[in-house]
Amino acid sequence: MSLRVRCPGLDASGLANLTSRLRGQILQLDVDSAERRTADPAPAGAKSDELVSFTELAINLAPVVVPELVRLVTSWLSRQEVDVEVELDGQRFHGTVTRQQRDALVELYLRRVDCEG
Repeated sequence: MSLRVRCPGLDASGLANLTSRLRGQILQLDVDSAERRTADPAPAGAKSDELVSFTELAINLAPVVVPELVRLVTSWLSRQEVDVEVELDGQRFHGTVTRQQRDALVELYLRRVDCEG
């Protein structure tokens, strides 16, 4: 599972700190790993605020852990004092995530994993 954190109001250090705290909480779940991925270099001509646009975590977990992970991430997102966007495998959430949005994400992810297996 890929988790991407974006926060335009933070510099590289602030974004790394924010993501590190989230990663620490994720590692308390029954996940196999949650490793930070190196961001691709910015394209030529990119503006300076695009240079550090996101941090990405690669999370290895069993499908049964997905609902717990999504609950953790959506709860974490709603408690942030800065404007943060989280993307989980292509689904973007910004600010408070409704229970319906969370449940839809879990269902889509589980269906995808089932199709790949």
